[in-house]
Amino acid sequence: MAMASRMESALEGAETDSQPLSFVVFVPGWTDEPAWSALKGSDFLKSHFVVAAGDHGYCDGAAHQRKVRADRYTPGISNHSIPSFT
Repeated sequence: MAMASRMESALEGAETDSQPLSFVVFVPGWTDEPAWSALKGSDFLKSHFVVAAGDHGYCDGAAHQRKVRADRYTPGISNHSIPSFT
């Protein structure tokens, strides 16, 4: 919830000061969480899409140290929500 509140506050300040500000965030698609609802309900939300768990993956912080490149990527284990705000 803290991230959603900070982003909302920063976007409100930028709007008041007529300054450009944008955020794109990658968060788990846990739609039953209050923070997810806060992000989705923002007046600053410009776009939003969900990437299914099987359609994405990630590299962890130590991936560059692995000897076998095939182990470099970890499949996604949950859907991810990607909202953008301006």
